[in-house]
Amino acid sequence: LILRDLSLKPGRYSVRAGAADVTWNVYATGPRKAKNVILFIGDGMSPAHRIGARLLSKGIAQGKSLGKLAIDDMPHMALVATAGSDSIITDSANSASAYATGHKTANAAMGVYADRTANPFDDPKVEPIARLAKRRGLAVGIVTNTEIEDATPAAMATHTRRRATYDQIVEQFFDVKPDVLLGGGLANFLPKEAVG
Repeated sequence: LILRDLSLKPGRYSVRAGAADVTWNVYATGPRKAKNVILFIGDGMSPAHRIGARLLSKGIAQGKSLGKLAIDDMPHMALVATAGSDSIITDSANSASAYATGHKTANAAMGVYADRTANPFDDPKVEPIARLAKRRGLAVGIVTNTEIEDATPAAMATHTRRRATYDQIVEQFFDVKPDVLLGGGLANFLPKEAVG
């Protein structure tokens, strides 16, 4: 069952398709409390990576770290289960999409419920956080130390079943119009005729 152009109001919804039943709990958005939100994503980072970084950078004595990382003092922290809808082993695209949309998707997909059509851009879409923020009139910045069209930063604003569709991902950034967009990947922003 595919439902397109559907908007749900807060409440409990049940859908029956053949022998399958699916139930959604749609929650209302509470009053705005924060003035600004900065989401830091350590791509591929687990608690074990943080422990390793802390021990290597601060040292260890008697089984304890000799100091803390700056990330240890951040006021809010969360862990997210990012397994894909089609695999326990995740990749950056669908795991970042889980952060950005609150929905699971298939490996290599971002901002969509992956289907089996030939076109990677016609899958049912879910709204990523950057599009939601822009729709509500908020400023949006996406900053990365990799190519801006790479999976993790792209998942904040774009929709595709194939993470490697860089040119079309860049086109979607132009549609979203983030206030700040910083990262590598200049080649995909230039016309094909550009030297270099």
